[in-house]
Amino acid sequence: MLHRNVEPPSQYVDDRLSHEEPKSRMQKLRSGGLLPERRTPLLTWLAIILLCYTVSLQEQVFALFTSVRCTPATVRAGTNATCSISTFQLAAETDLSITQLGEAGNIVLRSTAPHAYQVSFSTAKAGGAGVRVKHALSTSWSMVEVLPGPAIGRVELECAPKRVRVGEDVRCAVVPRDRFGNAADVEKPTGAPASYFSVARTGGAGEVVVQDASVSFAAAQVGRAGVAVTLDGVRVQDDVEVVADVV
Repeated sequence: MLHRNVEPPSQYVDDRLSHEEPKSRMQKLRSGGLLPERRTPLLTWLAIILLCYTVSLQEQVFALFTSVRCTPATVRAGTNATCSISTFQLAAETDLSITQLGEAGNIVLRSTAPHAYQVSFSTAKAGGAGVRVKHALSTSWSMVEVLPGPAIGRVELECAPKRVRVGEDVRCAVVPRDRFGNAADVEKPTGAPASYFSVARTGGAGEVVVQDASVSFAAAQVGRAGVAVTLDGVRVQDDVEVVADVV
C-alpha cells in the first residue's frame, strides 16, 4: 500500500493569499550586505559643510587683524632688523607664513609668545628689506631702509677717455665700497692719519680736482697720465694715454 504524507490544512499557506510585500531591490541589496543599513541624512552633511565654512570665514575675519612692524626704520648694512608680528587672540593661525622681502637675509625666530611673534633678519645689500606675513587670504608687510656701511679698504677707479691729446680733460670715477660691496661714503675714523683717504696724480697729469664721486685733471704731457687713490692703506691706480696735439 502506498502512503503519502499530507500536511494539515492549517499549515499550508497559499502564496497568492500572502499579504507580505515583495522586497525591493534596495532592501535585497542591504540584506545581502552590499549596502549599509543606514545613510547619513542630507541635513547632517549640510550642517557639517556649513560649520566648516563658518570656521573658515571666521578665520578670514580674524586674519584681518594680523599686523607686522619692523624696526629700526633705517639700518646700516651688516646690522640686524627686528620685526614684531601680532595676531588676533582667537585666531587659529593654521595658515600663517613669514617670508623675506627685498634684501632681507635669513629670518630667525626670536620669540613665540601666544599670538605675538618676534623675528629678525640680517642685512648686507643696500636698499629695502623686510618681511611679508600671509595669514589666510590676508597679507601684511613691513620694510626698513638699508644704508651702506662705511667704506673699508676697497675702492674702484676708472679714468676715461683712454686716449686724449695734450691739454684735454680726463675724468676718473672713484667708487669706495663697504665690506658687502655697496657703494659707500668714506668715513675717516677718529685718530686715522691724513693719508687714510688720499688722491694723487701720476705721470703727465696736471692739477687734480676732487669732486663728490670723481676726480678730474688735464693731460699735461705726452705719455701716460692718471691718478692714484689710497683708502685705508689700499692703493689703486688708473691712467690714460696722452698723445701730442696735432697742429
